[in-house]
Amino acid sequence: MMSNDILTQRQRWFRFFPEGSIEFLVATRVLALILLLAVLVVGKVERQLLATVVALTGVLWLDYVLMVWWAVQIVLDLEDLPLRQTTSAQVLQRRRVHVGILVCLPSVIAGVLLAPWPALLRIYQPGLLPGEAIITAGCGILVVLFIVLVVLAQRAMQRIRLGPPLWTLLLMIPVAHWFAMHRLIVRLEGRLREYERTNLPVAGERAADSPAWAITIADATWVLAILPWALVVILTLARGNWPTEFPQAAVPFCGVPLAAVFAVADLAAMERIQRQFIATLRRL
Repeated sequence: MMSNDILTQRQRWFRFFPEGSIEFLVATRVLALILLLAVLVVGKVERQLLATVVALTGVLWLDYVLMVWWAVQIVLDLEDLPLRQTTSAQVLQRRRVHVGILVCLPSVIAGVLLAPWPALLRIYQPGLLPGEAIITAGCGILVVLFIVLVVLAQRAMQRIRLGPPLWTLLLMIPVAHWFAMHRLIVRLEGRLREYERTNLPVAGERAADSPAWAITIADATWVLAILPWALVVILTLARGNWPTEFPQAAVPFCGVPLAAVFAVADLAAMERIQRQFIATLRRL
C-alpha cells in the first residue's frame, strides 16, 4: 500500500537508490565515452560515423534527462516536504511529474534537430527519406516548437525557483547545459542550507569539502574538451569529411581523456549535493 506521506516515499526511494538518478548517469557517461572512442575509429567511414553520432546523440539526451530530473527533484523535494502535512503525496507526485516533463520536453526537440538522421536515412533507407523541402519545413516547425517549449519550461523552472533565468535558459541549450548545471549546483547547495536552517532545529554536520573544486575542474575540462568536441562534430557533419588538419585533427585524440575527467568531476559535484540532501532527509 502506497504511503500518503511524501517524506516516507522519498526516504523509501533513497533507501534503494541513495544516489538518485546519479546512479544511472554513470552508465550514460560510460556509454558516451565509448561512443566518443568509436567516433575516432570510424571517423573516416561516413555511414559508420553517422550511425555512431546518432547513437551518441541518444545517449547524451538520456544523460541530459537524468541530470535535469535530478536537479528538479531536489528542488521540488525542498518545496514539497514542508507541505506534507497539508497536501497528499499523490498531488505532490503529479506536480513533480508535470514539471519534470515540461522541463525535459525541449531536449526531445533539440535531439531530433541535432541528430544527423536525414543523412543516415539517405545512406541506409533512401526510400524512406522525405524530400528536402519537407525536411526543411519540418525542421522549421521543430525550431518554432522548441522555442515554445523553452518558454513553457522556463516558466516552470522559475515557479519552482530552480535558479536565475539566465542559467535555467542555458540549461535547455545543448552543450551549454553542462556549464549551466554547474552554476545551478551552487544554487542547490544554497537552497539546501536554507531548508536546513528553516526546518531543522539543530544544524547537522556538513561535509568538509564542497562541490566547488569539482565544479572548477568540470568547467575547465568543459572549455578544453566538450566545446571543441562539439565544434569538431558539427564541422565534420557540415563538410562530410573527418578533419585531417591541425588543430581540428588533434581535438578528438586530446579530447577523450579530458572528456573522461569532465564526466567524473561533473558527477562528483552532483554527488556531494546528493549526499548532503540524503543526510537532511534522514534527520526529518
